[in-house]
Amino acid sequence: MLGRLSGFRYRDIIKKLKKVGFEFDRYAKGSHEIWINPET
Repeated sequence: MLGRLSGFRYRDIIKKLKKVGFEFDRYAKGSHEIWINPET
């Protein structure tokens, strides 16, 4: 999936996730993060 996101900065991706209703849930193994959308 990183290949599809390779042109974006982390900050920009987070802004877009929050804009469409996602919320940070928790950290996963390594540097991965889990984001959820409570509406779905």
